[in-house]
Parts: sequence; structure tokens; C-alpha cells
Amino acid sequence: MEAHIAPGARAIEATGVGSTPEHLGAAWYALGVLVAAYLMAYVDKQVIAIAAAQIGTSLSLTDPQIGMVLGLGAAIFAPLAIILVGFLADRFSRPLILAIGISLWSAATAACGLSQTYNQLLVASIVRTVGEATLVPIAYALIPDVFPRRLWVTGNIVFFVSALLGISIGLASASAALDWFSRNSSPWVASLGEPWRITMVAVALPGPLLSLMTLFIRTRYRATVDTQDDADRLGLVEFARITWKALAPLLLAKASLQVALGGLFAWLVVALPRQFDIAATRAGYDFSIATAVGSVLGVGAAFILSRRFADPTSSLGPLKTALGTFSGLIFISPLILAATSAGQVVAVAGVIIGLAMGASSLLPGLVQILTPSHLRGRASAAFALVQVFGFGLGSLLVGAVSGTAYFEGDALAAIAAVNIASWLVAAVAINFTRLTMPAALEKVQ
Repeated sequence: MEAHIAPGARAIEATGVGSTPEHLGAAWYALGVLVAAYLMAYVDKQVIAIAAAQIGTSLSLTDPQIGMVLGLGAAIFAPLAIILVGFLADRFSRPLILAIGISLWSAATAACGLSQTYNQLLVASIVRTVGEATLVPIAYALIPDVFPRRLWVTGNIVFFVSALLGISIGLASASAALDWFSRNSSPWVASLGEPWRITMVAVALPGPLLSLMTLFIRTRYRATVDTQDDADRLGLVEFARITWKALAPLLLAKASLQVALGGLFAWLVVALPRQFDIAATRAGYDFSIATAVGSVLGVGAAFILSRRFADPTSSLGPLKTALGTFSGLIFISPLILAATSAGQVVAVAGVIIGLAMGASSLLPGLVQILTPSHLRGRASAAFALVQVFGFGLGSLLVGAVSGTAYFEGDALAAIAAVNIASWLVAAVAINFTRLTMPAALEKVQ
């Protein structure tokens, strides 16, 4: 498909930045900082989930309140922050915006550890998610700014893999830190406060250094795109009018996927100690391993399948794969309830995560196929919004469902229920995209 691209945009896309060793060294430095920021963001994100049991006991929180702490900021405030970041990123220094975001979320993570009331903890958790909301949109805007065109895909893949590693590293690191402070009986450690408080302050300490490193990222000047062919380019309103039947259900499928994963990641390490004789830290270790193995296998399988999609403009293969995956997960999710041990639950969770990550890696390509180059920034922002909203909503829904009279605090059953409903919605939505995508592509062309 030949997308509608203005001449200036085509020139930028073709040339990119310089390919000299100096330029490439600066580009890889920038990507290294982005990866480090992603890993830190996941550690800070997961430490609250890992410590949820201790926090709940210390501050006398209910399940719905824990759900609010884990998901309210991501569901409501982070999407608003993404919109603001998208506006600012076109007008101010992107590294500077990211540095401010890192400083914000690291300070807020420390503030969570210092909170004495539920309201203080809730506000700090919201500020943390707002700071983290700067990372993904800025990162995907920076990668084309620092790499030559031929390395854009490489940069994107490395950043995506860092997200997968970040999930497992975040779980393992947060679990290790909380376990160490919980077991350490040294007087100086005990004098610092409760283990969960010390852990949150400790994981926030690298923030200032990482924020400073971000300021040294070198980017090219953001050139102004030519407008002489504006009349020939597909406008945003017209694009939405002719593609909404394909794009809207695609975004709904992504949101549903994130709801399922958000509930699973936020609540599994909370639910396992309630149901089985296992410590939250041990559950975090086991879950991190299952997440890492499942993610690698799932993305690897999706990559192998994608090699069969010879025509880069074809959406049929990825859509069929995603539809089959979502349909299968409807029947796999109930196995959480059939498990008789914590290990079995973690194994099922690893399978769910692997399949979900594999399908998730195919969805951005579908958006790129459907969207002309000059509109992909806004389409990617919409994709990021539903991703953040869905992930936060998942933890909220599991907390709300678990707190109902029917479930009576059975968080595992709540996780299964939210997953089943989410995969059902995702399957129906992606099938609708499969049926409407060919007509939408023909109109965009």
C-alpha cells in the first residue's frame, strides 16, 4: 500500500539521521537510556503489587481500595497525561519531557513508601502513573529521531523486548528487594521503618541519575513537513470516517487484551497467598519466571508465524492468528480455577501471558498497515491510550469483582472471570476487524 506522504515527510523518512559511528553511538546511548527507564518503570510499578498485602495490613485497606491504588491512575489520569505529552512533544525537547517524567514517577514511588494514609497513598500512586505515562509516547517518538531509517525497526524491537524483560525483571527485583528488607533483622534496617516502605524508597533511588542521563540524549532537529501536497493527503477526519469499522474494533481488542493482563499482573501475587500456603515474595519470583518464559515463547512463536506473512500489506494472517489466540484464551483462562496448587496457577498464567504477548506483538503492525504515514503518530497515540487505560482498568475490575458478595474476596476467581470476559470481547472485536479491514484498506489506498 502506498500511503499518502507529503514530500518533506518522505525525505525525512528516507534519510533519517546520520549513519556515522558517532551518530550511531549517540543513537544506541539514547536507546540504552530508554531501555533502562522502561526497566525502572516496571520495577516501580510491580513493587506496589508485590507489597500490596503488607500495605493492606499496614494501612487497613480493603480490596477495592487496593484496586484503586493499583489501577485508578493508569485508568484515568495516565491517558490524560499521554494526550498532554503528545502535545508537548511536538513543541519542546523530548529528552527534557522524559527526564521530568522519570523524576516525577521516582519521587512519587518514594512518596508511596512514606504514605501514612490511604488518601496519601492513592495520590502518590496517581502521580507515579502520570510520570510513567511520558515514557512510551516519548520513546517511540525519539527512536526515529536518533536512528537512521534502516535501524528504526531494530530500535523498536529492542524497546519492545525491554518491555517484556521489564515485566519479569520488575517482578523479580521488587520481590527480591521486599524479601531482603523483610528478612533483614539488622537494627539499622528496622529503624528505617516497615519493609514495604523501605523497598519503595530504595527502588526509587536510581531516578535522579537516570533523569540526568536522559538530558544527554542527542536528537536531530524536528524538521517541518512540507504542506504543498496537503490537498492530496488523507485528512484525520476523513481517515476516521472510512476506517472506523476496522480501527475501532482493533483498538477495542487491544484494550480488552490489556484488561486481562492488567488484572493478572496486578492481582495474581495478591491472590496466591490467600489461596495457597505461599509467601507473596515467592509468588512474585515464580510469576516472574513464568512471565519471562511465556513471553519469550509467545513472541518467538508470533515472530515465526509472521515470517509466513510475505506480503507486508496483508492483514489476513495476523488477524487470523490473533483471532485464534483470543478464542483459545477463552477456554484456557478457566484453568486458573481448576488448579490445585500455586505452581499450577502460575503455569496457567504463564501460558496466558505467552499467548497474549504473542498476539499483542502483531497488533501494532495492523495499525501501521491501516494508517498512512502522516497519521501514524496520532494513531499510535490512540493505541497507547487504550493500552494504558485497559491495563489500569483490569486491576480495578478484579478488585471490584473480588469485593462483591458473590466472590467474597476470592481474587483468583475474580481474575479468571475478568480474563474470560476480556478474551471473549477481544475475539469478537478482532473478528469484526478481520471482516472490515479489506474494505478499509482499499479506501485508504
